[in-house]
Amino acid sequence: MTKTADALERATGRRWRSQAAAERLRPSANVAPGTPLPVVQAMRGEGSGEVIDSVLTTMRWGFERPEWSSPVINVRAETMLARPLFASPLVSGRCVVAVEGFYEWDATKNPHYVSLSDHGVMYMAALYEAIPGSDGALSYAVAVVTVAAAEDISWLHDRM
Repeated sequence: MTKTADALERATGRRWRSQAAAERLRPSANVAPGTPLPVVQAMRGEGSGEVIDSVLTTMRWGFERPEWSSPVINVRAETMLARPLFASPLVSGRCVVAVEGFYEWDATKNPHYVSLSDHGVMYMAALYEAIPGSDGALSYAVAVVTVAAAEDISWLHDRM
């Protein structure tokens, strides 16, 4: 995401949940796991659980566990219902990641930038989880949901 926090707010039509969330966004053409990603998150009414609004925030890219060697950054749509890791996020942690595009590497390790033809904001389905800190404060991690690649991009990768 190369847009600034203000530019992303204008492009999505969503306000930032907090100034701190906006300040965590670091525009970059190359985002790695562990980096804060811009996320549109539903705001629910107290008691009803009904969606009343949606806001921009940032969440760390990748679900992590101490016993894992690397974070889970993608979630296969076809198998996520069967994975216990995603049981809670499927119920209460649905969101979308807002990006201008992403890099995908071909078989010879050459990067290709994938974006919408109008270069607008692309929304990718995602799941998030709340992580309680030792001080009781919550932080959030996000993983992008993937599906089989559309025909016009399948030459590059089998998932998107």
